[in-house]
Amino acid sequence: MKLAVFTSRYPAQVATFFERDMRSLLEAGVDIDVFSIAPLDASLWKHSLALLGPDQLPRDRIHHLRLGESVRGAMPTLRRGARTWLGDARAILASALRHGVVPFAKTAYVLPKAWTWAARHTGYDHVLAYWGNYAGTCAYAFHRLATPDVPFSIWLHAGTDLYFRPVFMRDKMLYADNIITCCDFNVNYMTQAFADVASQITPKIFVCHHGLDLGTFTYQPDSRPANRVLAVGRLAKEKGYEYLLRAAQILKARGVDVVVDFVGQGPEEQNLVALAAELGITDRVQFRGWLPFPEVRKAMSEATVLVHPSNGIGDGLPNVVREAMAVGTPVVASDVAGIPDALSDGCGVLVPPKDVGALATSIASVLADPAQRVAIAARARRRVEERYDLWRNGARLAQLLRSTRRSPAKRFHDLIALDLLLTQPPSGGGLDLNDLDWSELRTAAQRGGALVRVADAIEQPREALPPRFAAATAEACRRAQQVVDLVDRLSAACNRLGLPHAFLRTAECYPDAQRTIDLLVSDPSVNIDAEIFRDIPAVTHRGLLHHRLAGATTYRVAYGNRVLIRHGRLGRLGEHARFARLLLARARPRPMGTATPIAPSGEDHLLLLAIHQLYTRPEFRLSDLHCAIEAVRARTLDWDYVFATALSTGIVPAVGCYVQYLDRVHQSVTGRALLPQPVLDRFAADARPIRQAGTAQDARFPRTRAAARLYLQNLRATLESGRWHSALRLSLIPVLAALTAGTRRRPA
Repeated sequence: MKLAVFTSRYPAQVATFFERDMRSLLEAGVDIDVFSIAPLDASLWKHSLALLGPDQLPRDRIHHLRLGESVRGAMPTLRRGARTWLGDARAILASALRHGVVPFAKTAYVLPKAWTWAARHTGYDHVLAYWGNYAGTCAYAFHRLATPDVPFSIWLHAGTDLYFRPVFMRDKMLYADNIITCCDFNVNYMTQAFADVASQITPKIFVCHHGLDLGTFTYQPDSRPANRVLAVGRLAKEKGYEYLLRAAQILKARGVDVVVDFVGQGPEEQNLVALAAELGITDRVQFRGWLPFPEVRKAMSEATVLVHPSNGIGDGLPNVVREAMAVGTPVVASDVAGIPDALSDGCGVLVPPKDVGALATSIASVLADPAQRVAIAARARRRVEERYDLWRNGARLAQLLRSTRRSPAKRFHDLIALDLLLTQPPSGGGLDLNDLDWSELRTAAQRGGALVRVADAIEQPREALPPRFAAATAEACRRAQQVVDLVDRLSAACNRLGLPHAFLRTAECYPDAQRTIDLLVSDPSVNIDAEIFRDIPAVTHRGLLHHRLAGATTYRVAYGNRVLIRHGRLGRLGEHARFARLLLARARPRPMGTATPIAPSGEDHLLLLAIHQLYTRPEFRLSDLHCAIEAVRARTLDWDYVFATALSTGIVPAVGCYVQYLDRVHQSVTGRALLPQPVLDRFAADARPIRQAGTAQDARFPRTRAAARLYLQNLRATLESGRWHSALRLSLIPVLAALTAGTRRRPA
C-alpha cells in the first residue's frame, strides 16, 4: 500500500511520536510519502530519532513547499478542477474565519500547497491526515482533487487539532473513512462535541495508541533517588506547572526534602522562574531547558517520580506519561483528558486538576513509600507492554488502513438500505446480499438511524446476521429500549401536569432511536421544565445556537441521551407557533414498544420534515426518508390539510420541493412513482427550486440558491399574512447562516 501522510512540521525539534508511528507503518510494509506543511528547516534533521533515518525513510519521500512555489504550482490543478476547489475553498475559509484571523490565515496558507501537491503527486492507495487541524485541511483538499476514489483517514490527537479551534472539523470527520485517535477520552469528546453527527462518525472512530519501541526503554524501577521530581514538556500555561511549584512550596513547608527538575522550553519559562523565586524555592528548582530525547529518557530513569499537572484538557495522552511508565518511573498526573486511560487501576496516581493541596499530598505519599513506587511501576510497565507496544500497534494501524474501502458512489449503500426497507424482496434485480460489503451497509444504516429496521429487513429465519452487524443491532435495540423508558417517564410527567404535548420524530423512528428526544409542549414558559423533570434526573445543556434562539431548551438525561423541549413553537427559529398549536391539537397516541407516547399525525410529520429541510442542507437521512415514504404510501394522508397548513405557514414551496424529492428518491430505488400526478401538480407551481436539487444520492436538499429563494418566498408569505412576530424571527435566518457558515457542507 502506498500512503500519503500529511503532517504539520517535519523535521521538527520534537516529533517523537510521529516518527515512531511512521516507522511502525514502514515496518508493517506500508510505503510512505510525507507532506510537511511547514517549509523545510534542514537544521532540524539533527533532532530526528535514529529509528526514522534516511535508510528507513529516504529524504526525497518527504515533501516541502515554500509559499511562492505553492501558489505558482497550484494553477494547473485549479484550472483542471475549478468547480471542486472553488467550492471547497469557500466552505473551508468560511469555517476558518469563524475562529479568527489567525486560523483563517493559516488555512489560506495550506490550500495552495494542497493544490500544488495534487498536481504533482498521484497514485496513492490511501491518504492519512496525521493531524486534524491545518494538516487535515491540506490532506482533505489534496484528496478531493488528486485521489477522491481512495480511502481518506484523519488522526485526531488533542488540543492543537481537536479541542480548540476545530476549523472545518465537522466536515472533515464526515468526509473521512476512518477517524483515528489516541485515547478513549477523545472518542467520548467527539461524540459530545459533534453530537449532531455522532451517529455518523462513531462507527468509523478507531483508537490507536501511540507506541513505544520498548526495546529502547530499559525498565529500572530500583536505585532511584528519594526526592527528585521531574516535569517534562513545553513550558506553557496549559501544562499547569505553576501548580507543581506551589505544591513544592507546600512540601518544603512540611519539611519534605524535594527537588524539582523542569525539562523543556516555552513561553512560560520566565514566569515560572519568577514564581519559584517568589515562593522562596529557587534552591529546590532547576530549569534544564530543552534536551535531546536520549537525555530526556535518561532524566526519566533517574527521577523518583514524574509529575504532569495539566490544568485542563489540552494534551490527549501525553507521551511523557507513557515514556515514564516504560522506564519504571511512577507518575502523578491530573485526572483529565486521556491521562486516566494510562494511569487508572493503580498504574499511577491521579489528582484533580488545579488542586495544589492534593498534588502536594500525592507527591509526598509517593516519595515517602519506596514499596508503593515499585508496585506502581510494575503495574505501569505491564500496561505499557499491553497497550503501547510500537510494532504491534503499527501492525494494527496498517491493517486498518489496508482494509478500508471507499465506495466510488458514497451514497450507494444508503440506497441499498432504503431499498431493503421499502421493497421485499429488494427491487435491485440481481441484488445478492452475500455480495454486499456488510461493513458499509452497517455504517450506512447506523448513519441513517435505521439499523434495527435494516437488520429486520435482511435477517432470514435460517441465516444469521454477520457477527459485527448483529452486535451493533443488539446495541441499537438496547439504546432504543432506554429511549422508550425515558419517553414513558416524560409522557407520564406531561400527563400528570395536564400538559398538551407531542414527541416529534421519535415514535416514528422506532424500533430505532435517536439520541435526542424532541418534545413539543404547549406551555411557552421554560418554568414548566422543572415540573417535567421533577422525578427525572436532568442537567441543562447549552444546546445549539438556533435552538436557543427558538426558545427551546436542551437537557442531558440518563443513558447519554438528550431531551429538547420546544415551548409552543416549531421551525428553525421558532417562527411557527400556529403550526405547533395545530400539531398538538391533532396529535394522537402511537405505540412505541412498551410506551404509547403522543405523536404527530402523518400529515403533520410530513410537514415537520419539510420544515426541517427548508433552511438546511441535511444529509441523505435514511430514517426520515423511510418514515415519510411509508406515510405517503399508506394513501391515507389528507392532502387538503397538508396544502392548507403549508399555505397558512408560508411553506408551500418547501413542501412542494420535499414531496418531489421523496418521489424522485422512491423512483430511484423502486423504479415506480410515489405520488399521483395531481398531488405533484398541486405543489408544482411553487416548487420550482427542486429543479436545482441533485439526484437521490445528493446529500443536499435543496441547493443554496434554491434555499435562498425558498427563504424569501416564506418571508414574503409571512409578512403578507400579518404574522409580524414570525417574520421578525425569520429575518434572523441570514444572521444564523452567517454564524454557522461552512459547518454544513455536504460530504462528497
